[in-house]
Amino acid sequence: MQRLLLAFLLLCGAMASPAQETSSRELLVLDLESLQVEEMLPLLKPHLPDTVVASGRNQRLLVTGPEAELVTVRQLVAALDVAAQEYRVYFSRGPLNPETRQASRNQHLSTARNQVTRLTLTQARPAYLEEGFWLPTGSAHPWRGESGYQWMSGGLWVVAKAQGERVVLEFSSRQLELLPREWPGQPTPVSGEQLQTRLALEPGRWRTLAGRQLNRNEERNRQRSTAGAATHYAVCLEAVDQESGCPIY
Repeated sequence: MQRLLLAFLLLCGAMASPAQETSSRELLVLDLESLQVEEMLPLLKPHLPDTVVASGRNQRLLVTGPEAELVTVRQLVAALDVAAQEYRVYFSRGPLNPETRQASRNQHLSTARNQVTRLTLTQARPAYLEEGFWLPTGSAHPWRGESGYQWMSGGLWVVAKAQGERVVLEFSSRQLELLPREWPGQPTPVSGEQLQTRLALEPGRWRTLAGRQLNRNEERNRQRSTAGAATHYAVCLEAVDQESGCPIY
């Protein structure tokens, strides 16, 4: 009789455990300050145990799970909820070589000025460059010169991604590979070419790319080398929150 009673008590305890575990789950509501929930979830989920579920909308994050786990979740969210870095990217073209002038210690007196286009973008979010520009035909090495370039008449998407002390700019004429489908009002690329390339930059330092004296006959060709130096094409990137940035020539 005692054995039967003990077995009955053990069975009741096993049946009660799931109910008690379910009742111990709590709801944590967090209002994000910088990121949207859609941006937070990919950063947060790799750190969540199976017992915790996160969802939400806009900047309100909903997390359910055991109370002990929610303490850690709150700390993770506080560490991840920071504003994404913003950059200004300058695209320069003209008779002056910005990279050479920036590296020179001599004072240059000249009335010549390059045409400079500024593009503001947020890290990992694509921005649209309407101006035509020369771009390397492959991934540009951070400190080696490039030999092949391609003229893009416009319609390029640009994405900035920080990698250590450098920032990698990714260029693509294929907007659908860069932008989520739900983004409205996407401009249509005007260039008939499809190009994907990467360029590593040191913030605040000019990087001169192609240097060519362009004419109508040359512009009909899609690829050529950097021989010649009458028209310089250069790129510089700076963080929006930093005082020292790219000098404009």
